Amino acid sequence: MEVKVLLSQDLIPKFYRNYALSLVKEAIKLGNKAVYIRLYETEKVVEKKPFNFEIFFKGTPTGDFYLVDKKPILKFSTTNGEILSAFIKGVLVLSKRGYEFYISEHLKDKVKPKLLGMEKKIISNTLFIPNFLLPESAKDFKEKTKGMRLEEKVKFYFESQGFKVLEILRLKQKRPVKHKFRDIILMVNPIELEIKVSAESKDKLLDAVYNGIGWFSSQGFGYIKPVLRAVKV
Repeated sequence: MEVKVLLSQDLIPKFYRNYALSLVKEAIKLGNKAVYIRLYETEKVVEKKPFNFEIFFKGTPTGDFYLVDKKPILKFSTTNGEILSAFIKGVLVLSKRGYEFYISEHLKDKVKPKLLGMEKKIISNTLFIPNFLLPESAKDFKEKTKGMRLEEKVKFYFESQGFKVLEILRLKQKRPVKHKFRDIILMVNPIELEIKVSAESKDKLLDAVYNGIGWFSSQGFGYIKPVLRAVKV
């Protein structure tokens, strides 16, 4: 299922994906502490989590934060019922008590998230991914894709994940962005991608649509929007 959450705030931190991840983790922790412990204290830190999220907003960058023009919307999706239940319960708790966070090193704020709705995602083999990351720093990927063009790297990655690439409909390299991972600031290169694939199984496609795909897919990248295209007559 996909859950939509409204974040009524006027300021948002520069590393807004990290902020959104901290809110997601707090919601899961409040909703079911055992699930949180399993995800973040038992499993390896680098292991992909069975959920995905993306935060959407319009704002003006000002120093260490953004002045928000349009209230942020957090979209969270998963195929794991336990994680879904924990997240929803946690959001409901935070909607009453609020979630306190740092906008910058010396500036705090509080947001009360509001649950807007929940629905199934469309399952389609045409996928639109606004912020897709290739695992550029992974040694094995670097070695096997050395000398390849960007399109070839994308095809290689999807095939390594159990997908046959039928057509790349859109491929646009976006501006590099900074992402904080375990107190290390990385410069990553998001790609706007629309791709038509054939999955080796229905479960494989379902997993990608709900749980994301690509590098840092449970940290705010690789969120999939399935596309239904009109039939040409």
